[in-house]
Formats: sequence, structure tokens, C-alpha cells
Amino acid sequence: MSKPSHLPAPQKLHNVLGMLNQQPGNVILTGHSSVIHQQFKGFKWLDFQNPKIEQLQEIAEKYELHDLHIAQAHTKNQISQVTVEEKYIFLILHFPHKLQGERRITSSQVNIFLGKNYLITIHDQNTPTIRECFNEHKDHTKDHSPGKIVFHIIEHLLKEVEVLLADVSTDLDKIEERVFNDATSDAFGIGILRQKIMRLLRTLASQRGILAELDEVIDMFTGERLARYYKSNTNLNSKLLETVEEAKESIEIYQDAHFTSSTEQTNKSLKALTLVFTLTIPAALISAIYGMNVTLPGGIGTGSWTFLGDYTMLKLIVAASVLSAIGMLLYFKYKKWS
Repeated sequence: MSKPSHLPAPQKLHNVLGMLNQQPGNVILTGHSSVIHQQFKGFKWLDFQNPKIEQLQEIAEKYELHDLHIAQAHTKNQISQVTVEEKYIFLILHFPHKLQGERRITSSQVNIFLGKNYLITIHDQNTPTIRECFNEHKDHTKDHSPGKIVFHIIEHLLKEVEVLLADVSTDLDKIEERVFNDATSDAFGIGILRQKIMRLLRTLASQRGILAELDEVIDMFTGERLARYYKSNTNLNSKLLETVEEAKESIEIYQDAHFTSSTEQTNKSLKALTLVFTLTIPAALISAIYGMNVTLPGGIGTGSWTFLGDYTMLKLIVAASVLSAIGMLLYFKYKKWS
């Protein structure tokens, strides 16, 4: 379980942000910036989409958030984590999604500051589920709390992963039909599906431990009995991970089958070409011999044979080549080489 961290005295936020940006792979959130909020009984929810650093600096001062956490929330490609502070829990989660018009799956970072009297969510434009969840909680007559809303956010995001997995399952069925049909091949489709599965696997695997840690600290921090609800999200994440691992095993089997089938088709083509080449060797040999500048029976130097007509030698050469090829073919059949 994560324990309260003891960070050094607050530094200038842009210095911390600059330090994070020097790390390979870290990218600042970009895109259209927007913020919405609503006041509940006893707490406020602020939702930031592609926030500017000045906006985050303002809430950091208002809610006493650590500069390092603010910088991490403003920077993509951070590692999933849960950090328990005295006044809030800081969460970095990642959820996969499919960009419109693309076949690949990518993932978006969701940052959450869960306080006792506030909830702050930070994300990019590729996570519309949080805005949808925001609109679902506009009925202020219900018993809402920051902890309950975070549970619903994670639940909704995991439900989206279920939809992606259903699409992957459909793709697996299609790939299976193609792979085990000798007439077709889909190497590109297999590659795309492997990318989807690996992205889902990486995301869900890294999330499993984070959600389990959150289960352990949520009751103690919020003072509510929420652990059993959060455990349902952890269990759902584990079930989705198991499904992805099964899909990974299936796609590896299909890839092996595809490789075997492709290799077999290539071998058949090479076998046919080799057979044709081999059967033409007698004709090539005879032609080469009679193309030499030496005296040969039936050649121009000794006089052409005419007992079978004007083209006696051509007929004999063709007959010798065909008979040799037939003999070689019968020998290959006898040896079961063809």
C-alpha cells in the first residue's frame, strides 16, 4: 500500500515540469482546453480537458497540491500510480481507446485528485467518458461523494474496455476463418490485432496493482464503506486481463498457423519451379552439346540426317529431351519426391 509521501519544499512548477519533459517519451498535454465544474453538497468537482499549466497552477495553490503531482498530471506517458497524501489521493490511470478512423488502439492518461471536499479530474480529448460521467451526476438530490464518483468513473472506463475486447473477439473469429483457409492470407490483419491485444494487455496489467492499492486505502481516507465497490472494479479489471491473455494466446496460435501455411505455400511454389527446371535439364544439355563448335553425329559438319525428313535431327533432339524428362518424372514419382 502506498504511504503518504514526503516531498521536498514546493519548487517552481515550471522547473518541475521542465525536469519531467527531459525524460524520454514525456509529452505535454495539447489540444483544445476546457474546464467544467459543479458544486455538490460538501464538495466540488472540477473536470479539466487539455488544461493549460496556468490553470493547474491556480488549483495547486487553492487546494495545496504538490507541484510534482501537478506536473505529472500535465505530462503524458507517466507511469500508473496511486499516491496517498494527507489531504488527497493522487491517481494516474491509463485506459485504452480506438481513435476514429484508425484500426489501432492507443491509451489515454487520466489523472485524479481525490480530496475530502473536492474532486479534480484531468484528461485529454480522447477520454469523453469522463464528461459523460460528469453529466450523469448532475442530479444533486442523490447521495454523491468524491469517492463514489471516482468509483463510477473507473467503472465506466472499464466498461469501455469491455467494448474494445468485444471488437477484438470479433476480429479473432475473422482471422481464424482466414488463417485456416488456404486460399487467403491476412498478415496485416494479424499484425493489427496483435497491436490491439498488446496495448490492452500492457494497460490492464499495469492497472491491476494500482486498483488493488486503491481498494486498501479508500475506506481509511474517505471514511466511507467503498472498498467493496472498488474491489468490483479490481475484479472486473482482472477478468478483462484474463480475457486479453487468452486472446494473446489465440493470436499467437493463429500467427504460427499463418506462418506454417505461408511456408507451405512457398515450398509448393518452389517445388513446382524446381521440378520444371529439373525436367528441362536434358533439353538444355543436348542443346548445349550440339551448340559446340565440334564435329557431332548428325551435325552440320558431318551432314544432317534425313531419314525422318528434313528436320530429322530436330525431331530426334526433341524426342530425346521429352523421353528424358518423362523418365526423370517417373523416377521422382517412384522416390516420392514429387
